[in-house]
Amino acid sequence: MKKIFMLCVILTVLSSCSQLSLLASGSSLALSQNTYAKMYNAVDVLTIMSTDESIKKHAYNNMKKVARTKALKDIERRRQILLTDLEQLKKGKKYIYDKTWGLTHN
Repeated sequence: MKKIFMLCVILTVLSSCSQLSLLASGSSLALSQNTYAKMYNAVDVLTIMSTDESIKKHAYNNMKKVARTKALKDIERRRQILLTDLEQLKKGKKYIYDKTWGLTHN
């Protein structure tokens, strides 16, 4: 453990790592003790090697697609409602003009 810590200190000093990257590397070392974390990391490495994207990136992209699809469907639904309302207004406007024609013009 002392060797790993000393190696991290030396690498940090020599490579000018920021505190954030040092914190991230320390947390990954602490999490790598868990069997599930080791399995996830192994699958993530294989995924990155085959697709050039991590599992998190794949999940993020898929969620973006779902959100975009839902938004487009909602926009299309609202557009249809507005078109229907516009058609009804046009019909009502013609009716109003027909009924009030005698009132405005003699």
